[in-house]
Amino acid sequence: MAFQVPVLLPSSHIKSRESCSSMFVGGVRTLHARVAAARARRLANHHHIRCSAAQQGVPAGLKRAAQQLSNEPDARARCALLVKWADENSLPQASRLKDMPALHKSAATRVPGCTSVTYVQARVVAPSDPQKGESRQEIVLYGSSDAKLTTGLLRILADGMAQCSVDEILAMDVGEFARSAGLLDALTPSRNNGLRNIVQLIQQQLREETPDPSQVVRNGQASNMKSAVPLSSVDSTMDDILHGRYSGETREEVAVLLSGGVDSSVALRLVLEQGYKVVPFYLKIWLQDELSHLNECPWEEDVAYATAVCEQAGLQLHTLDLQHDYWDQVVSYTISEARAGRTPNPDVMCNSRIKFGVFLDRVGKHFKRVASGHYARIEIDETVPGKLLLSRSVDTHKDQTYFLANLTTAQLSKAMFPIGMYDKNTVRMLAERFDLPNKSRKDSQGICFLGKLPFDAFLEHYLGTQAGALVDYDTGIQLGSHRGFWFYTLGQRKGIGLAGGPWFVVSKDPQQNIVYVSNKYDAEDKERDSFGVQHLNWIGRASEEASLLETPTQDLIVKIRHGPKLHKCTLSLDALDPSRGSVKLEERNSGIAPGQFAVFYKGPVCLGSGVISTDHGLASAPPQITGFAPKKLQAHFAAD
Repeated sequence: MAFQVPVLLPSSHIKSRESCSSMFVGGVRTLHARVAAARARRLANHHHIRCSAAQQGVPAGLKRAAQQLSNEPDARARCALLVKWADENSLPQASRLKDMPALHKSAATRVPGCTSVTYVQARVVAPSDPQKGESRQEIVLYGSSDAKLTTGLLRILADGMAQCSVDEILAMDVGEFARSAGLLDALTPSRNNGLRNIVQLIQQQLREETPDPSQVVRNGQASNMKSAVPLSSVDSTMDDILHGRYSGETREEVAVLLSGGVDSSVALRLVLEQGYKVVPFYLKIWLQDELSHLNECPWEEDVAYATAVCEQAGLQLHTLDLQHDYWDQVVSYTISEARAGRTPNPDVMCNSRIKFGVFLDRVGKHFKRVASGHYARIEIDETVPGKLLLSRSVDTHKDQTYFLANLTTAQLSKAMFPIGMYDKNTVRMLAERFDLPNKSRKDSQGICFLGKLPFDAFLEHYLGTQAGALVDYDTGIQLGSHRGFWFYTLGQRKGIGLAGGPWFVVSKDPQQNIVYVSNKYDAEDKERDSFGVQHLNWIGRASEEASLLETPTQDLIVKIRHGPKLHKCTLSLDALDPSRGSVKLEERNSGIAPGQFAVFYKGPVCLGSGVISTDHGLASAPPQITGFAPKKLQAHFAAD
């Protein structure tokens, strides 16, 4: 009896991406329970699973790839191998997967039910020279995906199917292939569904192949690929929007950025109540490959909830793929700052460079406003005609002006923050009143593009590990070792692993890979009340700069991290370079970390921000290691 994948949906149920999303919302808990039970059964029979590559249902051409994957030690390694195979240059021989021409990316070639955007087209190629006795036809796959892991799957299917007959592919049991390759445990249920949908679409396309020789592809050239069927894809939908699809409406249009969470969903409903024409968008910015080994993909749930919220309101959700832009504008910045020993803030950059940057420049500029679920307010400056002010939310604990302080005046003029006048409890009450599908969903935590992936795991993926010394800042004695200075930030207490504490990170030396710690962090001789700033950005640029240049030293309020804590300070601009300055705090503070943002306020109004540029502690750090602590005090964080 052929093995059936317990969590994969039959093709008859996969009608569209939106319907899959709705099904997911309704049955997510039941599905998780089924996945856990199925996984337990599979693990109990692990040896049988690992040895099943030769079982019936897997075409001979695909057995080698299945064996390679199953030989990997664990699920994470199998995912990593698929990601590696996505890069054609990493393959021992040229991949048989051919690029999908843009003209043929259509509803007929789009793989249904996938969060990633994947296209595949199977064609039968006639023998290049039948007169020489070449009789076997070859299956050629054209395909593309915006996810590396899925691209890896397409490559192994293309290479394996090229060695198979049409009959072998039509008889292929995709569940058996997934089991024999060890992919049932390695991939999420939705990715296993995606694999099944890819194979089923290939099988459907091969069944539709005509035996008429004139209709068979010659020499691998897809001269007779089916004409593209108009696809309701992201690109075509955006074309409709930007070319006035909604111009017949008398209401003004607002683009609403949805995340799948409660805050942005309530924001959408509030914008609707104000009488605007709403066009909702979900921005695809996650790093799928870094999350592949976790065996869960929280963004699938995000998209499902966002879709359900839109369907309830009678709206169509538009998903935009900004992964490449996000990598260039945010992820590369994060890696670069961490490598330099600074503490990055990708969420600040996401708002200024992506949501109100790339999206606003390409799409949002065609709308009256771009609304989001941020806890912040936009007010009119009564003293300066036409000037807008960014003000803190009424909920001081949820206030997110810290993350918006790098916006420009032009960006703020297009922004809209509907929930900024409410506290979190009221937003939850509004979600109940609107009866939103996600009304009981918990707030997300952590960095936006990482989801449930720990930041340290992300850094290790790109920067690796490098053993270095943990040194007592006061004595110069080496207390132990660490895995790499990029895993630590100034003011950090957790994760140091030393006895005799509490120990805090007080400085870092990236050149020597030394992390300085102290258990006397509150000593009065520690300089923790001043720092330099650079790259100053004033939201009301002209008026704020004029005011500061006229009075270059001003008493302000500053935040040096997200949260309700505010500090009185004095900001003094550099006389030669007003984009730089120095800050003196009225009270001492812990964790003044270079790379983090300092955000300045006058009362509730956010004026702008700068990047903390100095680590005063490094100048006073011991010039060399003076000795080694007893073994009982040493940490043992050896590099992996």
